[in-house]
Amino acid sequence: MKHTLLKAAIGAAATLFLAGGIMFAKTSNVNVMYRADLGRNLTLAPGQYKMSVSTLAGAHQAAFFKNGKLVGTAPVNVVSETRKNDQTMVYFSSPHNDVRHITQIDVGGWKAKLMFGEPATATE
Repeated sequence: MKHTLLKAAIGAAATLFLAGGIMFAKTSNVNVMYRADLGRNLTLAPGQYKMSVSTLAGAHQAAFFKNGKLVGTAPVNVVSETRKNDQTMVYFSSPHNDVRHITQIDVGGWKAKLMFGEPATATE
């Protein structure tokens, strides 16, 4: 009986720990003004997105949601700032062949900037 209660308590604690990790991911609303690539596999159309930044095994990941549905994810470098950002700003690369890349997002109220790498261009 004691063994069963101990297993149940450990299971409940593990569930709370995992759920807590998911619940504490930082989120923010982000407005994307231009169609833009993010990383190698994600293209965002213009519009309003909910962005969530989480950490798994030391790597940061940004997830973008539109109307409650996951659009995609991209790796991100989180760079600490000395003070909070006043407003949310999305930075784009100059268009090349009509394609822009999101290079950075400063989220209003956060003391960090999010840096996205541009995909490598193919050389022939």
